[in-house]
Amino acid sequence: MVVALGVRMWQIPGFAEFRDSQSSSFRTIYDRHGEVLLRTRSNDERLREEWVPLSQVSQSLLLLLLEAEDKRFVTHAGVDYLALLSSIKQSVWQGIRRGGSTLDMQVVRLMSGHSTGGLGDKLRQILDALLLNARWSKAEILEAYINLVPLKGEREGFLSMSTAWWQKSLLQLNEAEAAFLVALPRSPNAGLAKVVARACALRPNRCAEVQLQAQVLRRNGMSTQLAPHLKAHLGPDHQHSSVDAQIQKKVQEILRTQLLELRDHQALDAAAVVLDNASGEVLAYVGSVAATSRAVEVDMAKAKRLAGSTLKPFLYALALAQKKLVPDSILDDSPFAQAQVGGTYRPQNFNQKYQGPVPLAEALAGSLNIPAVRSLELVGPRHFLQLLKEMQVIQGEHDADYYGLGLALGGAEVSLLMLTNAYRMLAQQGQWSPPVFHLHTTAATQQLLPANSAEQIAQILHDRGARASSFGFDSVLATRLPTAVKTGTSKNMRDNWCIGFGRTYTVGVWVGNADGAPMREVSGVTGAAPAWAQIIESVHEDPRLGRLTPPSWAKTLTTVAASPSLSSERVHILNPGAGAVYALDPDVSAQGAMLHLRVSYAPPGLRWRLNQQWLSKGIQHLPLPPPGQHSLSIWQGDTKIEELSFRVAAPYQPSAKAVLP
Repeated sequence: MVVALGVRMWQIPGFAEFRDSQSSSFRTIYDRHGEVLLRTRSNDERLREEWVPLSQVSQSLLLLLLEAEDKRFVTHAGVDYLALLSSIKQSVWQGIRRGGSTLDMQVVRLMSGHSTGGLGDKLRQILDALLLNARWSKAEILEAYINLVPLKGEREGFLSMSTAWWQKSLLQLNEAEAAFLVALPRSPNAGLAKVVARACALRPNRCAEVQLQAQVLRRNGMSTQLAPHLKAHLGPDHQHSSVDAQIQKKVQEILRTQLLELRDHQALDAAAVVLDNASGEVLAYVGSVAATSRAVEVDMAKAKRLAGSTLKPFLYALALAQKKLVPDSILDDSPFAQAQVGGTYRPQNFNQKYQGPVPLAEALAGSLNIPAVRSLELVGPRHFLQLLKEMQVIQGEHDADYYGLGLALGGAEVSLLMLTNAYRMLAQQGQWSPPVFHLHTTAATQQLLPANSAEQIAQILHDRGARASSFGFDSVLATRLPTAVKTGTSKNMRDNWCIGFGRTYTVGVWVGNADGAPMREVSGVTGAAPAWAQIIESVHEDPRLGRLTPPSWAKTLTTVAASPSLSSERVHILNPGAGAVYALDPDVSAQGAMLHLRVSYAPPGLRWRLNQQWLSKGIQHLPLPPPGQHSLSIWQGDTKIEELSFRVAAPYQPSAKAVLP
């Protein structure tokens, strides 16, 4: 049917034809099981959900809508002449402008997309509403209004607001929520207080519930999607991602709780990534958390931040691969200085103390800085940077001179995603492949580290005893299942990291501030680590996975406990290692070099004996013995518990015949 008015022609389509022409403003992306993760914009002018049939709308919303917008909707033929006459009288005699438009008139206006608000336009709406009633049923007109009504900002249709505010379908709405939605069309962008007043006027007996809902909306705002930062990693043709919605929700919940715990420490942002070790599939990707963030739209899993101590495992893995070090190597933790342009480079440990000769395992797990810098000198900054670039942890054209020895201590910017993927390489015995975001997609692998080097580093990161001097035996890093983990904190506490892996998954967590502001009193075990421990335990203990056997790097390692009550394992010597060789750097004075003594736990009456001499009770370190072979034993009363030998190498002396030309 065609309506002619002057030069204007507008054809009223059939309901089914019109409904089918209305598309959602989103491209839906699903998780690996078909659950909705996010919708990406496909229309820049409006935000509209999928069309909702009238059968999927709550009775509360329908009744409230008719009561508020068109009381005689069911009985009039498109125009409510009584309401129209009342509107004209109020406009002429009282100066109050009211539209008097029926739902039918509003639908034809929304269908045509044209309205000037003038008299001519009102007459066109009246005629079109009459024609619409002749072609569509009342149920169809009401359904169209529910899906087309403009609301806040670009949002159209009641479902767009119900999803944004409560993540509910229109069928799930209670009466207070329905009142909120019905209160919007008269003044869609009004402040929350005005919406509350109008909703309370619609349902006075529900006003307390309406006000409670307002408090929730003020606190939470519009809902962020389950994985809003995921779209940057998915191509336009991919609808099914590798992410697991249940894991994603759990990770978000854990991060949100951790940020609330850190609110007094000036830490507002967090991000986390969960990767499948074997496939590289991204099972959770949380770029930001809305709980406290001032920049929730920023993807902190992709952002580049200073790495802190998180690069050290790869430095030592490279040293093992080059055979510059072995797992039992003893490293020098004593003051270090190197002249460079602009001054002298003097790295220090976190606690500004030095331990003298320390085993490689303790240097790495305890995150000592000086041994790491000395190890970078051994492997060469250029070779280490090359490995980091091959793992795509560092990108760009900067060469090794740009970073200097500070590269060992995290003097480079990295992303949480690629750093976590590098740790996954350690779990995969040195085999690297890029992270995968698309379901049923495989990526080519490269052997970037020898398998034994990667596994030896995994063993160290798993060893509670190796990190006990810095973190204790029962820190938050001591998870219920076998895991290998490393923490890191950048300068001035601007970034806090915790990254590690179990048999099946690798988890990375970052905590800090998106704007780069420093945190206050946030350490490796108080910032990211508590969230990391909860996440990695929850994903490995997921009942969908079944029972897991320990990984190879955990099978070969004896995990020690903090006390005999926690383990039936006998006490044994952790440091020095059996057969260890201590060789001092010839450029460093042997004076002050110390031998650190450590056991799995210390029962009452435990004593040390070096060669034939008893050591003082409670001793933890002593001057390094002279060159030669030495025996060391531990005793309880008259019973020898364990004995081992180690050697101190003679200092290197250049040959007298070796002279410069």
